[in-house]
Amino acid sequence: MKLGSEKNKWYYDHKAQERGFEPGDPVWLHNPKRKKGRTPKLQRPWEGPYLVTSRLDDLVYRIQKGPRSKPMVVHVDRLKKYRGNCFDNWLAEPKTMDAIPTSGKSAKQHVPKPAAAAKCLGETPTTAEGAGKRPRRSRRKSAWAADYQMD
Repeated sequence: MKLGSEKNKWYYDHKAQERGFEPGDPVWLHNPKRKKGRTPKLQRPWEGPYLVTSRLDDLVYRIQKGPRSKPMVVHVDRLKKYRGNCFDNWLAEPKTMDAIPTSGKSAKQHVPKPAAAAKCLGETPTTAEGAGKRPRRSRRKSAWAADYQMD
């Protein structure tokens, strides 16, 4: 019996990886809640991204979805690293307007977002002449409606 448990421990330890997160890391939370009337296959088991606010233990972390949301204490097995491009780390120090050169204007001037930030937020960057818009396609009658007069 002891020999079998040692063999199983070796197999587990051979493939096991130590996962650790630092405060400020964005993570996904595995929360496979079932919604009535939907198949579990089509539901999203991962929520987030959340932000790791503190490490309580080697295996237990405190995460939070936003600065005003309630913090949650979860096990590391329910977390996965977020690998997206854009994530607003609200734990970090906010950038002050003093660092932006104002060139004699007021500090509350509008600072346009770069195209990468607009793309990250799901917006399309605007241009002066509106380039990039495609013309609408022309629709034609379907073959079965060719005999009918539609005026």
